[in-house]
Amino acid sequence: MYLIFDTETIGLPKDFNAHYSDFHNWDTARCVQLAWQLHDRYGVLIDSGNNIVKPEGFEIPQASIKIHRITNEIAQESGQPINQVLNQFSIALSKAHVLIGHNVTFDINVIGSEYFRLDNNFSFPELCIIDTMKTTIDYCKLRVGKEGVIKNVSPSGAFKDFYKFKVVLNNNDTGLLYRKSDSMPNLSSGDTVSYEINNKGTIKIRKGFKPPKLEELYEIIFNEKIINAHNASADVDATARCFFELLRQNFFTEENSDLKNADVSDFISKNNSQIQLLNIGLEPEPSKNLEINHDVSLKSTIKNNIDIDISSIAQIRCYSSYSVLQSTISINQLVHHVIKEGMQTVAITDKGNLFGAFEFVSLCKKNKISPIVGCDFYLVEDRKVRQGGFSRDRKDKRYSQILYAKNLNGYKNLCKISSYGYLDGLYSGFPRVDKELIKAFKEDLIATTSGVYGEIASLFLNVGISKAKECFLWWLDVFKDNFYIELSRNGIDDEDELNKLLLSWSQEYNVRCVPANRIFYLNQKDAKAHDALLCVKNGEQISTPKGVGHGYRFGLSNDNFYFKNAEEITQDFSDIPSVFNDLSHFISQFEEYDLSRDVLLPKYDLPDKFQSQIEYLRYLCNQGAEKKYKVLSENIKKRIEFELETIEKTGYPGYFLIVQDIIKHARKMGVSVGPGRGSVGGSVVAYCLNITTVDPIKYDLLFERFLNPERVSMPDIDIDFDDVGRSKLISWVVDKYGSNQVAQIITYGRMAAKSSIRDMGRVLNVPLSKVDFLAKKVPSISLNDIFSLNEKELSAKLNRDEMRQIKELVDSVNNDKSEAELISLACSIEGSIRNLGTHACGIIITPDDITNYIPVCTNVDSDLLITQFDNSVVERAGMLKMDFLGLNTLSQIKDAVFLIKKRHGVEVDIDNISLDDNKTFQLYQNGETLGTFQFESAGMQKHLRSLQPDKFEDLIAMNALYRPGPMEYIPNFIERKHGREQILYDLPVMEKYLGNTYGITVYQEQVMKLSQELAGFSEGKADVLRKAMGKKKKNILDDLKEEFFQGCKQRNHDVKIIEKIWKDWESFASYAFNKSHSTCYSFISFQTAYLKAHYPEEFMASLLTHHMSDLSKLSRYMDECKRMSISVLGPDLNESWIDYSVNDSNDIRFGLGAIKGVGSIAAESIINERKDNGPYRSFIDFIKRVDGKVVNKRVLEALTLGGALDSVCTVNRANFFKKINDQTFIELAIQFRSQLMKNAEQNNQLSMFDQSTMSHITDEPVLSNTENWNRLDLLNKEKMVLGLYASGHPLDDYSLEVRHFCTHQLKDIDLFSSPVTNFSFSGYVQSHIERISKNDQPYGILTLEDYSGTREFRLFGENYIKFRNYFINQSLLFFSASIIKQKWGTGGLRVKIDNVLLLSDVSKKLINEIIFNVSIHLINPEFINSLIAVISKYPGKHNLKFKIFEKDVSLSLLSKKYRVNICTSFIQDMSNFSKDFILK
Repeated sequence: MYLIFDTETIGLPKDFNAHYSDFHNWDTARCVQLAWQLHDRYGVLIDSGNNIVKPEGFEIPQASIKIHRITNEIAQESGQPINQVLNQFSIALSKAHVLIGHNVTFDINVIGSEYFRLDNNFSFPELCIIDTMKTTIDYCKLRVGKEGVIKNVSPSGAFKDFYKFKVVLNNNDTGLLYRKSDSMPNLSSGDTVSYEINNKGTIKIRKGFKPPKLEELYEIIFNEKIINAHNASADVDATARCFFELLRQNFFTEENSDLKNADVSDFISKNNSQIQLLNIGLEPEPSKNLEINHDVSLKSTIKNNIDIDISSIAQIRCYSSYSVLQSTISINQLVHHVIKEGMQTVAITDKGNLFGAFEFVSLCKKNKISPIVGCDFYLVEDRKVRQGGFSRDRKDKRYSQILYAKNLNGYKNLCKISSYGYLDGLYSGFPRVDKELIKAFKEDLIATTSGVYGEIASLFLNVGISKAKECFLWWLDVFKDNFYIELSRNGIDDEDELNKLLLSWSQEYNVRCVPANRIFYLNQKDAKAHDALLCVKNGEQISTPKGVGHGYRFGLSNDNFYFKNAEEITQDFSDIPSVFNDLSHFISQFEEYDLSRDVLLPKYDLPDKFQSQIEYLRYLCNQGAEKKYKVLSENIKKRIEFELETIEKTGYPGYFLIVQDIIKHARKMGVSVGPGRGSVGGSVVAYCLNITTVDPIKYDLLFERFLNPERVSMPDIDIDFDDVGRSKLISWVVDKYGSNQVAQIITYGRMAAKSSIRDMGRVLNVPLSKVDFLAKKVPSISLNDIFSLNEKELSAKLNRDEMRQIKELVDSVNNDKSEAELISLACSIEGSIRNLGTHACGIIITPDDITNYIPVCTNVDSDLLITQFDNSVVERAGMLKMDFLGLNTLSQIKDAVFLIKKRHGVEVDIDNISLDDNKTFQLYQNGETLGTFQFESAGMQKHLRSLQPDKFEDLIAMNALYRPGPMEYIPNFIERKHGREQILYDLPVMEKYLGNTYGITVYQEQVMKLSQELAGFSEGKADVLRKAMGKKKKNILDDLKEEFFQGCKQRNHDVKIIEKIWKDWESFASYAFNKSHSTCYSFISFQTAYLKAHYPEEFMASLLTHHMSDLSKLSRYMDECKRMSISVLGPDLNESWIDYSVNDSNDIRFGLGAIKGVGSIAAESIINERKDNGPYRSFIDFIKRVDGKVVNKRVLEALTLGGALDSVCTVNRANFFKKINDQTFIELAIQFRSQLMKNAEQNNQLSMFDQSTMSHITDEPVLSNTENWNRLDLLNKEKMVLGLYASGHPLDDYSLEVRHFCTHQLKDIDLFSSPVTNFSFSGYVQSHIERISKNDQPYGILTLEDYSGTREFRLFGENYIKFRNYFINQSLLFFSASIIKQKWGTGGLRVKIDNVLLLSDVSKKLINEIIFNVSIHLINPEFINSLIAVISKYPGKHNLKFKIFEKDVSLSLLSKKYRVNICTSFIQDMSNFSKDFILK
């Protein structure tokens, strides 16, 4: 007998795997309908049942009603008690031999739990069970996503806590698979899989097929759809038909079921034709007097003649772009839209954060709009349950909960809740809160029912009305009159049912209702752009259908989530106009408040004997002044007093004390501190407090440039620390002030024009080539500007070439609908916040808990709190912001000083070096400044050689001038310094301030001083002038101009001259530089130049160490070492340290830590063992001694490839990778080491092996000497782990040809500024890719490398076809080329290849003879015999000549007997006789 059954339930269990005896787990899956059919062995129906269960102790939630259409009313009217239903089923169950169902385990557990509630001794009878879902997986062959075949899988690095694997399929689809483990995924080449790749490139893979739904199985078997699916009776009928038809088709056998083959054969014999539906057990009809109605009579009681005040209507559920990737609305757009619609109030309720609160309140107040700050929190049962607390069956249920701040105190509580959501509740990217937290900070907050995603709605839809009501009453009890019902009319599922229920409770409990449609975009037409934004967030494509489950994506169901105007809102809620009175009442609850405040300084504890901060500051300042100046002149005393008075007046003594305290402790901790940064360099008080190290009086730096005594603004003390010590110092600050008082500053990564295009390209699945074309046509301007500004406006912002690009972009978009759609969507999402980051250096310190002032969040990449407000806001919000900048140069200086002391025993006091040092100035004058701070560019070197600086002021000026704008004055500056150009001053008095810069206005401070001298401006007013000029504030400048001219007239200055001076200042002041900053940074430059001049090896070693990850700079610095005759040697096991170091021979040695794949831990382990027990004698000695846990296979391979083992092994590196019995020598060595360790642990007692096996395994593996990598292979593998060539370069074998026949290097090509008819260069072919153009013509992308670096060439047409056979990877080539003008576009320059030769052919084709210069005094018989011996080794076809000379007399001789092959080896051997030669 076959019993086929199915159930309908109120929902799903908490844990699907729980046994039915755990009936509490199955309380959420109570049975509401049980249908069954009992058939005999031939499929004949014997009996059937179809019963609805009368709910007892549970309700049927709305979500379940939508599925099976059995309401609570129907169940109460038509249902039977569960015991009666089960009694009928038990009779059928007792007759059955085989139990059948679709996902039958679920139904067994549902019914089993119902039995168990009635009798806890119940046990399901042991029957043969057949699940039509599980048994037909291979029959249906249904896949999730696309079908593909695995081509290969390879590791692709790591991301955060995940390992990445690149998966390539046979159709060349490629995606990244993320795994927690670094073990390879269980995927093999040839596996057929289902897969999905999102627009972020992440791949989801499923091996095998998915289980079929009953509807899918039915349609596959019968090619027709089920009627009335998700009714238990209909589903049983469909399951029965599927089972018996499969039985008839001989699908079920003894192998895939417990059925006997004889039973199957008997069934088939009786059923010759396709099985048909029985169509029994129709769905019970509800009583005619039953309606789903919570209280529809509400409409009839509402007065329809209520007047609605349109001006009081507001939108209170607006989401801004701070709800990351969930709204297209910026705060600015929102506020201006509110103004446009004539509304007076608006609220934001961003998801889980208050990122936009400050900007929102400020902008609303500025535009006379009443702001309401709210937040849509993620509400959970317990926010502190996080990692490990959830599983596949116990998910993190999150509900929407809206809270609004009524006033400033409410805002503070909102900040607290938001902050703790991150601090205690952040899980899986969601900052979660719970009722306990909300209750603790409920004061002055308004709560609402929060719409269809709120907790109340969720309980109504998924659990039942009584639980929803219980939750409703909790919120009402906690918030009382501050609790409102939200009614929404966004036109989505369940909305109307929820509104009816809430309206009934509104009457029952006298709770006010407010209209609250959710808003994610401003205009209805923006719906698609918003949908595209959601696709960006979720990594989906817009073509994927919206829905739930595999093959579907999240998206809003309609386009009603826009900002409706007052008329539309009143229309939406016209049936319940009382909500507008409630809305007016709601709005009246809010007070206006300002989030801006004065800066709050942390508490600074004074020593006991001091009564005030200014008193203690004066004391410290005087102490420092005595040390710095020895003798205090009246000028110095006056300056200090002026500064102290200004600091006291502006209220910032505490700020200076805090900064000096931090810097003092930094120096105590050994952290390098910069000499100063920005305008603080102009403060003598800062100098005396050791905040800065450059004397402002000596260099005429102005304090008022830093702190204006007449216009109070927060002083800005930015501090440079060495980038290694910076984190140590921040830890000290956190320890001192408390982790709850120190925070980093958030940054918002916004979608720029190009990224918007690329994101939309992925979402719309536009070909990458088309997306690239569009993105590359966009210059540094917004898309919205491109498509909204006219040509004249654009021309003012862009150059001619950029205008041409824009025209091409616009033309292309206008002629292609898909491009037009892409650009339209990109314009809509441009500026949206895409991701969050942290400010590189900004630190906030507060007087007490930071959450008392601003909201904070957290980030997995930082141990510190992070402000929810960004850098543009935090100071206006009253936070003390300090920039702790990590300056790599300070780390370089620090390490160089350490190396100097270590090698020479010399303690260099780098902060007190002589600024008149001749050797350092000689380095500047020679332009040998590569590697020095801010003076290393080629252009700067050229100017330095012309300038010939001989005083520190020259360097300060050059540092200020070498920037766009003032750079044009550099030639005048140089000419005037050397007296080749006359120095003219508009007025004689100006020499006093322009003398040091030879009459050229270089610094902002000069403008300030001159305005005081010429017009009698005060210090403060002079600074206002400086700011106004720098920022081109016309209204302020106009006022100051009149005052300036008036002052000049009073001092009898010529008006025409003053006109000229003012005009010069207007044009140049925006370029004029901060002298204080230039002086401080020039001092750092001088420190680096001093070290390079006096301790070149140590300086260059430190420089290389701190640029290990920047290969382009590393190559340049390697070349600089060559120029300085400093050898840079590859890594060596017995000589290398972690970083680059200097050995006893004054050579720089590559660091072990610089080898990719080694890492600092393994390097330290190797070095510590060497320090403790001496040098490694051999590779086996090395293997025996190092820690195998850290020096693993990966490390050993990297050491070998990098050449670190060359000093302990004389064989070619290839032998380490030679396989013997499928194991490399390195693997054998690791196995040998492992066995040695086991022997040691077992005290050399045999336990696992017999004696012969043990002696074999513990034999030292022997390194063969039979394998050889050619030189190029060896160098390429070396570069793979070192990032550069250390033991040589591919071009070395042809250094003769390169040196004598190449006129340029690759790096020089881009420096050409005009056409060149002929030049030559050489290169090693790194890669060559051939592609086909739009015109079906081949073109090539060639990447070459030489000693100066790499360069890519794109060759087209004949220029490519003629030479492409030369472009084989690893080829060494010689090029003759020209620089010509392009015939298209703006006529820029391009490279034209004229000829290509193999470097090996250069000597044959371009060299005819070699001439050696030999002194007559060297010639003797022994010299001649040795010379002939060398010449004889190199027979060839080149003429050999000697030029014999004595003083001014010479004689040229041609060898008639010997002709030679000119090559590098020949030149090297001949260098014993003459190093002076000429090639012709």
